[in-house]
Amino acid sequence: MEELLHISPLFPPVVGGIEKDGPAARAGIEEGDSIIEINGKKVQTWDEMRNIILSSPGESLKVVWKSGKGGIKTGIVVPEETKTMQGDSTVTVGMIGIMTPYRIRHVGLGLTFKLSWYQFEDTALKIFKVFGMLIKRKVSPRELGGPIAIVYLTGRSLKWGVKNLIYFIAFITINLGIVNLIPIPPLDGAHALLGIIEMITRKKPGERSLKILENIGFFVLIFLFLFITFNDLFRFFTGKMR
Repeated sequence: MEELLHISPLFPPVVGGIEKDGPAARAGIEEGDSIIEINGKKVQTWDEMRNIILSSPGESLKVVWKSGKGGIKTGIVVPEETKTMQGDSTVTVGMIGIMTPYRIRHVGLGLTFKLSWYQFEDTALKIFKVFGMLIKRKVSPRELGGPIAIVYLTGRSLKWGVKNLIYFIAFITINLGIVNLIPIPPLDGAHALLGIIEMITRKKPGERSLKILENIGFFVLIFLFLFITFNDLFRFFTGKMR
């Protein structure tokens, strides 16, 4: 029931998963290790450790951990600068490529659909929230990603394992589905809108008008594609793609 009630237990700072070639992995931290201390400060819970890392993007952190194989180790970890949503704005935080331990629990078909719907709803709301932030100019259009970003992030997801890759593919699928609802020809959202207008007015739009709308929509999509691809290339070659 913890997933349904959104309860966050006080997890110990034990590494349950690690990104291959991530900052933590490069420092020698492995799955099953327990973080003991960061920059001289003892950490007893996952949240304590997480807060220090999030607030230290690009900084060198001296980390002490207990190896799952035995022994105490020390290393320097530099959290990668990553942009994330916080309220109605984006902030830069630090990430070192670790995740909490998790276990697989088998549930019934009904609960499976219920949990899937909650996950879909949460993901869709986040996507709509980003659209709103773009309109309000709280997020720069330069943060948008396209095909190159998808390929790059797919590779990063695979470093976390197949389960994370499947989750990422599901996220992209939902994202594309929502984008397809935008009322710009030739997207399905435009066809749906024209259908609704036709039902209300009981009059079919003229062929010439439809052709003009399709041409405008086509050029808008081409412009967006080129703009997003330029963003991807710029972030990729400047090392800012995260």
